Amino acid sequence: MSIDYASFYSLQAQQEYKDFRIFHDFYESLAEKKDIYYMFFSTGLLQWVRKALQFIPPDMNVVLIGAGLVPAEKEWVSSQARRPAVYLERSYTDHTIWDFLFRVNRTHFGWIDIDCFVFNPEVLTDLTRVGDAVLSAAWTYRIDSEAIDKRGHKLQPEIANTYLLYVNMEAVNALRQHTDISPRPYLLSRSNEAVMHSRHRSLLDKSHEQLLQNLFQLPSFPPDIEPYPVESAIHSGVETRFIDTLVLFQLLAYYEGYRIQKLPVNRKDNRAVYHFGGASYYKNYIDPRYSFVSEGKHVQTAKYERALLMDYLLVSQGEDLPPPYQGMKRMLHAYLQHAAIKAAEAEAKLTDILRRSRLGEKEIELLLTANKR
Repeated sequence: MSIDYASFYSLQAQQEYKDFRIFHDFYESLAEKKDIYYMFFSTGLLQWVRKALQFIPPDMNVVLIGAGLVPAEKEWVSSQARRPAVYLERSYTDHTIWDFLFRVNRTHFGWIDIDCFVFNPEVLTDLTRVGDAVLSAAWTYRIDSEAIDKRGHKLQPEIANTYLLYVNMEAVNALRQHTDISPRPYLLSRSNEAVMHSRHRSLLDKSHEQLLQNLFQLPSFPPDIEPYPVESAIHSGVETRFIDTLVLFQLLAYYEGYRIQKLPVNRKDNRAVYHFGGASYYKNYIDPRYSFVSEGKHVQTAKYERALLMDYLLVSQGEDLPPPYQGMKRMLHAYLQHAAIKAAEAEAKLTDILRRSRLGEKEIELLLTANKR
């Protein structure tokens, strides 16, 4: 049975509409809309939010977006975070939030992952100097395939990671007049089962397929081997293949002649920013229902261990988090035991991991110490 595109989008819109209106009205109520940096999180992640905010100066315009939080978490954010915050009822991934941001923001804005720690806040100011680029990013990766823009110029696209970046809304609005592209991930899988596991991803339409054909000079779509970045994950035995968050939008930008700006924030012995990765999903690495096809098992194991150690230590930094987080601490302690890691050795083990990633002693101390700058 083929996918009913209209029904897919209709159901998605119905589920999200109420929260979209909440976010829209919240944005309109903000007294200061210039140079906002958004930080998004769902339930069970306040320990990461608390640590990330520790490094950001109070005069930086940070706005928090909480999704599916319990009342105690909302109370904590309102009393402790000291930042404007909006609470969405449903528990979303960042896929949906990015779509909201593109639809609502009228001025340039930034994004900071909750597991991205900015040791030098000047980086946040530097990123806002986006110029005529569509995005200014702290991290990018290069596509091996050659592409050709609509003027016939050859290029090798460099794609911005979403961990820490700044968005030029003038460029966004101009680009979306050409083609209706969301920053969401886009499904390549065509089965109904894949769609059911990907409710916050969008479906490619003919205009998107034509864009990819034109940009990479493809004789047909879908091609045998995709020349653009494709992620693959298996959930409950169903493989889902997709173009990740913001990637299709950036490919449109390249085709239309825009550029992506990379800010060299880190040098060999000077790490201004450090990104852990996987704060919200790292437990999936040991869930038998999931498989991340795009990553080797050893990579998944290393990412899982690093995130688990940091998660446990962050929950342990002070007693100010809501009561449910004490239960979370016990649960994370059990995860450590399952991984054959003694809780008493967690800090030393994570310190060794961070040193091997060339993070300085001062930065390591800041990460592992509560409420210290």
